[in-house]
Amino acid sequence: MFPINSTLRIVWYRHLHGPIALIICAVGCVLNTINVAVLSRPPMRSPTNAILTALAVADLLVMAE
Repeated sequence: MFPINSTLRIVWYRHLHGPIALIICAVGCVLNTINVAVLSRPPMRSPTNAILTALAVADLLVMAE
């Protein structure tokens, strides 16, 4: 591997971090919303699914921060 200048690495990181983080957060919010909708349906109610639903809600709150 060729050594990469640390300044170039910082510029590359700053350039890509924002859009990539936004895409990951948006996809995560959509998928967690689907997760909550599916796991909170009456046939899917169980103690394990209640924990998974709470985890999805907590994840949504962290991503909305």
